[in-house]
Amino acid sequence: MGLANGLLPCGMVYVAIAATLSFTEITDSVIFMAMFGTGTLPAMMLIGYVGQLIKPELRFSIQKLVPLFVSVVGIILILRGLNLGIPYISPELPQSPGVAIECHP
Repeated sequence: MGLANGLLPCGMVYVAIAATLSFTEITDSVIFMAMFGTGTLPAMMLIGYVGQLIKPELRFSIQKLVPLFVSVVGIILILRGLNLGIPYISPELPQSPGVAIECHP
């Protein structure tokens, strides 16, 4: 199951595909996706290389912190949707759609 999950593209690939849909020529879309892949390749290789340099003890510590970070991000996302009026965390949403939200400290 994990191997199959690794074949799924990340969200940025979906954004790039959505951007290619706005082009009128197929060649422009192909060039855009080729440049997107070429641009992400060095970063992916660097992450893989740096991951091998990190000691196993530090990697294990980081893996133990992942659930904490996921929980914090989940709580922040829930708070953002609650419309509590807390600046930068849960801004008060306007009643009419299409109105810009301003966050005041």
